[in-house]
Amino acid sequence: MASTTILERQITRIRRGHLGCGEGADYKPGASVWEDRQAKRVHRVPFMGREAQLPRDCRFAAFLWECYQDNTTDIREFMPCDHTDTVEVARVMKLRHPRNRDGTYKVLNTDLLVTKREGRRQWVEAVSVRLQGRRPPAGQPELRIVEQFWKQQGVPWRLHLNDGLNTNWARNLDFLYAIALRPVRAGEGADSPVVQRAVIRALSNGKHTSVRTACERAMKEKGLPVPYGLNAFHLMLAAKHIRFDVHCRDVDQEPVSALMIVDTRPVRFT
Repeated sequence: MASTTILERQITRIRRGHLGCGEGADYKPGASVWEDRQAKRVHRVPFMGREAQLPRDCRFAAFLWECYQDNTTDIREFMPCDHTDTVEVARVMKLRHPRNRDGTYKVLNTDLLVTKREGRRQWVEAVSVRLQGRRPPAGQPELRIVEQFWKQQGVPWRLHLNDGLNTNWARNLDFLYAIALRPVRAGEGADSPVVQRAVIRALSNGKHTSVRTACERAMKEKGLPVPYGLNAFHLMLAAKHIRFDVHCRDVDQEPVSALMIVDTRPVRFT
């Protein structure tokens, strides 16, 4: 049997596995977490009926950020770029195209391809993700090639820089995403309509009282276990019935006036 190059094997794997194809639950990522050998931590999380593959905390954080946006309808990670197009882009831009260890051209992946919708308008955005550091990565040849590749497809491209899970917003969204996946994690009493209505009233009437204090008072007035209040509050946050400043250090200590109640309907475990 004739030997094959790494590029040929990559292309065969992509074509046979239909990688980078489909949407929603049918999407097949162009790579798995195990292919990133430099990743110190990997994340495989349920998403839209499938398992999202997100090596490195910075990619997971970017994924969480996109999930929390109201206009996001789908996220496809590791979308392969057509290598013939990226090679031509590199040639025109006079950039060195990344190569495999055998010298063949590497198939470049886009970290996230995010589908957005507002009203009847729907579009996709290509997102490359890098860890925030001292040296700006925007000038890296690979990023410039990927950016130009998507521009030629008529798709907006942007660079998402973050510090992984080391920022308040990333930790907050990680906490809420875990509850959104399994609402029972919110704790006892969280899905009780009585508890939720009491919490909503307390948050609506309070001004500069902290969330924790308002929830505790509401439970004491109802003669209910004190932890039920915050449990219900977290469930409503995860369901986006209550919005908050995701950059805050501790949402339980935020003043009630910093919150926005957007939906008063009860949230139930599913």
